[in-house]
Amino acid sequence: MHYYNHHIGDFQRDTASLSDADTLAYLRLLWMYYDTEQPLPNDTKKLAFRIGSNSDAVQMLLETFFTLENDVWTHRRCDAEIATYHAKSDRARNANQIRWASKMDVKSDPNKIPTNNQEPITNKKINTKPQRPDDVSELVWDDWLRHRKNLKAIVTDTVIKKIRNESSKAGLTFESALELMCARGWRGFDADWVKSKNKPSVGFDPMLRRAK
Repeated sequence: MHYYNHHIGDFQRDTASLSDADTLAYLRLLWMYYDTEQPLPNDTKKLAFRIGSNSDAVQMLLETFFTLENDVWTHRRCDAEIATYHAKSDRARNANQIRWASKMDVKSDPNKIPTNNQEPITNKKINTKPQRPDDVSELVWDDWLRHRKNLKAIVTDTVIKKIRNESSKAGLTFESALELMCARGWRGFDADWVKSKNKPSVGFDPMLRRAK
């Protein structure tokens, strides 16, 4: 590892009695420990040469701050920091693997729902607007759709079915009923309005009257 948490307060407390040269030697021993992620070998001459110190100083530092175990010098704080570093690395690696696997699953199956609550990816477009009936010209159909939009009235299969039934009762074609609705500004259509002389005026909302 090339990074570690350096606790300044703890370090100053532990090295308060050391000379500047011994403090630097101790730092270099720590850096060697973190860099190799391994305990230090039980070889004071080799260690002294590698950190630019002397054997006596190194031996004193090892005995003061390190613990000899199985012929190697271990350091409690260093071991804890190295363990924490590897735990974080493992969590990050596992998270990346899960994220990548999720993306690959979505690519292989476009209709699969992602695990991160995103909208499912699909190439299909859902068309909720009813299609133009075969017995209505495109011109009349477009005019009627604009008429419904201006009245802020929805267009559903139920609405179309009701108008078709009423137009049949009135003896009119479905297209004629739509033309009549556009011409007179009707929101709905009732066979009685065609048969009766008392027809609703332009702008009158028949649906509201029938709701009463």
